[in-house]
Amino acid sequence: MIADLRTDDAAWDRFAAGASAPSFLQATPWARVKRPNGWRAARVVVEAPSGPLGAQVLVRHPRPLPKGFGYAARGPVSAGALDAAALRAFSDAVRAAAPGLAIAHLRIDPELEDPDGSVAAALRDAGWRKAPDIQPASTRVIDLARPEEAIWADVRKKTRQLVRRAERDGVVVVAGGLDRIPDLHRVLATTMERVGLPFRSEAFYRDLWSAFAPSNRAMLLLAESGGEVLSASLLIGWGPRIVALYGGTTEAGRRLEAKYALNWEVLKRARAAGYTTYDAWGLPNAGIAFFKAGWGGREVSYVGAWDLIIDPAGAALFEQAVRARAIVGSLRRRLGGGRGEDSGDAA
Repeated sequence: MIADLRTDDAAWDRFAAGASAPSFLQATPWARVKRPNGWRAARVVVEAPSGPLGAQVLVRHPRPLPKGFGYAARGPVSAGALDAAALRAFSDAVRAAAPGLAIAHLRIDPELEDPDGSVAAALRDAGWRKAPDIQPASTRVIDLARPEEAIWADVRKKTRQLVRRAERDGVVVVAGGLDRIPDLHRVLATTMERVGLPFRSEAFYRDLWSAFAPSNRAMLLLAESGGEVLSASLLIGWGPRIVALYGGTTEAGRRLEAKYALNWEVLKRARAAGYTTYDAWGLPNAGIAFFKAGWGGREVSYVGAWDLIIDPAGAALFEQAVRARAIVGSLRRRLGGGRGEDSGDAA
């Protein structure tokens, strides 16, 4: 089985979908999305006392650096427990695989809650050190395995009122496909411009849709009124979990509370599609956290990102290159260039 998980994409995707914490970031379609930005994919898999576990590792090797950076987004994953013994086994497997991967260090950020600090202690004991987060370290999850009425009952009263107001004011929610990606991109660009953040290219969203839609793992919903797109949300699922990955609202949509009608429809359609967990994907600030809390569910915090340093000198060189690239990117944005380009980050 271990050999199949290393070499057989279909076997790996089934394993990742059935993991205790399934994530689209560990699925082979995500590796295809990242390939144009210079990332190549490999897998590190090992048999642990609790069963097989492993990670899809994306490797970036900027020239002329001697070694690259490996990132196992939301990995490792396992159908069993990711306990101290499993993490030690995975760490040993990473060290053995590092020369073939040509990486100086590997970053992981498993979806593991750590209320008592035992997971962090196990990672430190296995040689890992805390690292800057790439994926959200906290999020909000909603149980969709309940009747729709139970989900609605958990929605905050004010949030329910705003859903009804948007519907009364003529906001309707429709599903879209590849042909509606330009509408999604326009909404996201408007939103990011408003808050002063960079945004990805339209081509990235087309690639993302094209990678996950064939397996019915992509969902695009748009809130409209009078033919105008007011709000949009792109969701990606894997296993029983669906993630609200990208979303935004125009100024007109804010006036009509379109995001409330949209988000309620997202929950209903995700449940109807068979997903049992909805992941709101991050709580970056108090305002967004308040909005997401209005839909019920529970807030979840993970153990965060950790690095295993294989080659200290190579890792230091890579981090210096990343900092230099960030400075250049910031200067370009200030000068008005490159804002609409895919950031090419490790996510």
